Amino acid sequence: MGVQAVSWNGLPPTREVPGRRADTPTPNPLPIVPRWGRCPAGTEGAGAKGSGGGRGLQITLLIALGLATTSPATAAPARLAEPQVRAFVERQSRAWNAGDLAAYFATFTPDARFTDQALGNDNKVVPYGVSSVAQARTQARKTLAKSKVRETTAVTAVSLAPDGRSARVTASTRSEITAGSGAPRQVCAMRVATVAQTPQGLRTTAQTDTIVRCRAGAVR
Repeated sequence: MGVQAVSWNGLPPTREVPGRRADTPTPNPLPIVPRWGRCPAGTEGAGAKGSGGGRGLQITLLIALGLATTSPATAAPARLAEPQVRAFVERQSRAWNAGDLAAYFATFTPDARFTDQALGNDNKVVPYGVSSVAQARTQARKTLAKSKVRETTAVTAVSLAPDGRSARVTASTRSEITAGSGAPRQVCAMRVATVAQTPQGLRTTAQTDTIVRCRAGAVR
């Protein structure tokens, strides 16, 4: 007996061929280059006794160096911390359960991918497909228009990258889907997501949901 084909958050599965996800590069700050000028003839090396040409160049250089060392654009970003990542996942969950799709999908990078698959009774993974952010948003809008979906997420592990710029989040989810007057059905999954720092803040760059059999008391 196989597992019913149900996509992430109860959405219908897609069959698109997954594309290679390109990591979003962090733009390098432009270096501050002092504008060097030529001293008028006869004033080279005048220093403190002359019109200030040599001293002016020294002051310009010092100011430029000071800006380069204090500019926020060149400051090293703060490392991620586990409580920060967990709070981000909680914010995502609240937006989804509130039906605020704009806020929910704003927590993903534009090139994020949603991978859906299932774990069969033989412990083999059955791929369902990969969705882009636009495709996932369309599917979510259709599902929420005819069903009420509430998802409970329990983070089981947060693994920070050595550079502190990203993290791997493992969680278990249980979605309760109610359509009309029918009885609610349960969909459970093991979720693995990659969260990374971007210029806009924390964002999810990839999310994989593996549908599994719901176990009593697995997620509450």
